[in-house]
Amino acid sequence: MTVSLKAMLASEKRRNVEHADASAICNRIVGYYTGLYPAIRFEKKIKPLIALPVSEEDLERMLHIMLENAVKYGIDDSGKGHITLELRGRLLSVRDRGQGIRPEEKIAVFERSYRGTRTGGRQEGSGIGLAILKKFAEEYGFGIELESELRKGAHFKLVFPPSPEPG
Repeated sequence: MTVSLKAMLASEKRRNVEHADASAICNRIVGYYTGLYPAIRFEKKIKPLIALPVSEEDLERMLHIMLENAVKYGIDDSGKGHITLELRGRLLSVRDRGQGIRPEEKIAVFERSYRGTRTGGRQEGSGIGLAILKKFAEEYGFGIELESELRKGAHFKLVFPPSPEPG
């Protein structure tokens, strides 16, 4: 991820808009996580034929960032959890039902190298995943929303702008 962040920080302009087959990519990546974490229930709410104005590679990175965070912070002590990925219209979201994020940390979680105060040293990571997600938002022009309540989980939403038809 460090290499990805350095490459993104070197790019100061918005990316050229491509249209990724978000429905297919979301289904594939959730399938991967379902096999990787059998104790976690992954729920898919994926509408068919959704294309988002982003490159396929970058969409995959965004999904991995959101799902990895949901796996890290959305499971209980026994390793079980429930994560929902939703894709409809211009909305892509991941919700977990884990520890949640303190209100005073909701902005800080998007800063480079920030690690939440509730990790207690138990979780691995460098704290750059959500900073990368924020950089993608700046480059592609989509919004990021975060809803969270302690002990009830976190809900990250990417809201893409309307885009002209490709072609």
